[in-house]
Amino acid sequence: METTLKSFAAYPAEPVDIAEWEDLLVRFEIMPRALRNTLERVAAEGAAREALLKLLAREEWAVETFGALREGNAASAPPAETEVATDPGGDLEDLAVRIAQRRAKNFAQVQRRGLEVWGWSAMLGEHEKVTTFQLLRWLVAGDVAALAALRGAARADSGAGAC
Repeated sequence: METTLKSFAAYPAEPVDIAEWEDLLVRFEIMPRALRNTLERVAAEGAAREALLKLLAREEWAVETFGALREGNAASAPPAETEVATDPGGDLEDLAVRIAQRRAKNFAQVQRRGLEVWGWSAMLGEHEKVTTFQLLRWLVAGDVAALAALRGAARADSGAGAC
């Protein structure tokens, strides 16, 4: 099942309350663990590698974008859903480590700054504005899509088909 990521404008600009913010941060932080657990069930690299390279492209873009948000600068448009990062080689675990490193950097940019990050925003191109909360929600939605793709690859590897 292909999941299409929504536009940033589809998400609220800021959380309703602190509990919603904390919930989102937890989901954002635990992704590398969920990724490692999912990869344990993937035997072949084909579809799984592509899903990881898409996830890596989003994380690399997010590193730059969180910096732009913090400074109030313009940011580049996000990678297309089909866009993949340049393949650095290595196995799937190596890719997962790269993703986890970028996620840790992104998490550190928002987690340690308290609620001031709610006010961060940046223009993406000329027409779309994004806030920190919208960016986090978008990234978490991408995490869900990537994990679903990896689980699909694991089922294909096992020959079990769709469940």
